[in-house]
Amino acid sequence: MNLFITAEDGQISRISVCGDVSQDNLAPADEPISGLLGPDCYNRIVLLDMHDVEMLDSSGVSWLLSCDKTFRNAGGRLVLHSLSPYAHDVLRVLNMHLILSIADDERSALELAQGTPS
Repeated sequence: MNLFITAEDGQISRISVCGDVSQDNLAPADEPISGLLGPDCYNRIVLLDMHDVEMLDSSGVSWLLSCDKTFRNAGGRLVLHSLSPYAHDVLRVLNMHLILSIADDERSALELAQGTPS
């Protein structure tokens, strides 16, 4: 799994994730988003572009849930968008749309994060 900052403007960071979001790519003590943005990133809005995710396993889903909880507890917001077909299918089967903020595209993710209707 690779994470890249695609844009930052004040309180909003846009990150792209590509490759396998899996146990093999997630060390237990490692938090890739804070490693990329710094430890104070959780009080911001982060839009996570998942269009290049090739595989998502239970460890990857657990990581997303943990990140979402950390963002909410710190007053920030994590919104997933542009899910690859594989990631979309995994999250749909697990009904993760009931827990995670998921949008079809970046524009919709921004509107969801800011609480504006689409």
